[in-house]
Amino acid sequence: MRRNACLFAVAGVLVSATGAAAESRARVQASEVVGPTPGAVVIRGAADALGRQIVVASGEIEGTVTLAMRDVTGGWQLRPLSGLDPAMGVSGPPVPVAAAGDGVAAIALTQNTFVEGVDSTVRVLIRDRADGELQDAGSLSVGIGHAASVPAIGVGADGRAVVAFRTQPRGARLSSVAIAVREPGGAFGPARVVSAPGAEPPVIAMSPLGRAVVAWSRHARVEAVTVDRGTVGRPVPFSSASASAGTPFVAVGAHGEAVVAWWELSRRRGGGQQRVVAVTRSRTGAFRSRVVLGRPPIMHGDRPAATIDGRGNAVVAWGTTVVTRGGALRRGPSSSRIDVRFAATRTGRFGRLVHAERAAAIAPPSAAPTCDGALLTWTVRRPANKRRLVRTARARNGVLGPATTAGAMLGSGSQSVLTLPRGHCGATLLWHDSGLGFGARLMAADTLP
Repeated sequence: MRRNACLFAVAGVLVSATGAAAESRARVQASEVVGPTPGAVVIRGAADALGRQIVVASGEIEGTVTLAMRDVTGGWQLRPLSGLDPAMGVSGPPVPVAAAGDGVAAIALTQNTFVEGVDSTVRVLIRDRADGELQDAGSLSVGIGHAASVPAIGVGADGRAVVAFRTQPRGARLSSVAIAVREPGGAFGPARVVSAPGAEPPVIAMSPLGRAVVAWSRHARVEAVTVDRGTVGRPVPFSSASASAGTPFVAVGAHGEAVVAWWELSRRRGGGQQRVVAVTRSRTGAFRSRVVLGRPPIMHGDRPAATIDGRGNAVVAWGTTVVTRGGALRRGPSSSRIDVRFAATRTGRFGRLVHAERAAAIAPPSAAPTCDGALLTWTVRRPANKRRLVRTARARNGVLGPATTAGAMLGSGSQSVLTLPRGHCGATLLWHDSGLGFGARLMAADTLP
């Protein structure tokens, strides 16, 4: 199989392709990273090629932000982000975002400001060396009379950084996307508006070599720009003009390979059809034509997950739910069937149905590259005991391995999961457990090849 020749899509709830393979519980060991905090925990994080990890956990109720960092070896180090006052009300709860290069780490978050005429700015902290500390890299805004919010950030191995955020003029109803670029070791340049009004919050991914892709949706169209070593390109529409599209996700590989995936609802008489669509880019070429990955009857509207695996293939994961009625007369209780399918980038044709599993609820999946494939993680609630389980499986050469239960959630809060690469072939799973009324805990589990 040639690189970039296979783009396969996997549903948010996975089981072994063989169905009968026993779960291996010895491969993962869950441990607590952050102790009980009020409210649910929103998790964002990143890892560099050597496995250095940076995770930001923010409590939704108190607005608290905790930074957890881990070197190539050793345990987690917790550092509260003192002196920061994350903005509330501009774009919902504070959700800092993180990025990592080879020893480089960065954080961006929305922050209140008392500057006259500016409601909020994007605050950026950057660490330029593996043995250094996070330093204030400044606050970003388009200018007086504009509010900046919902940032996304990417950093390269040399310290080059790209920040994209939503900017809204005072008194205006619609927002645009702005981008600011930092050269290695320098300061951020002026923020530049790159989209017309009506844009949703952007997402970004960046390679260690400094090649970034920024995507967003605007008026039900998915648009994107490339940032190549500091040069910002022009916005390009990716989604079909005959469909309503949104919730894009971006992934960029180590050598510049990229994938952008999103949800789309076709506009047709008698009702549209929901589907997952993606475009891919090789390390040296331009983005290819759009590929439709899935057309099940009913789908989850959550953002698809994507990654570039260790072999340079693009991997897209999403949850697919088909609701059925039980009994011969279809009068019994409804149930959800989760389907797993594969698709190729060149034709978009599905392979055979791999497996189906009943589940009462699932969370959006998460994906991370490994040396020889990708690791996919999701959560599921089993109807039998109502426990929420964190599940994971490896995908190698288009084959999905057996699923493993990494942990369980005792509470009923958010079910979000985060998957980060760890070292050469390992990965780390992170999730929050809202517990039984004692506050949320941030949990982590390392997996082995």
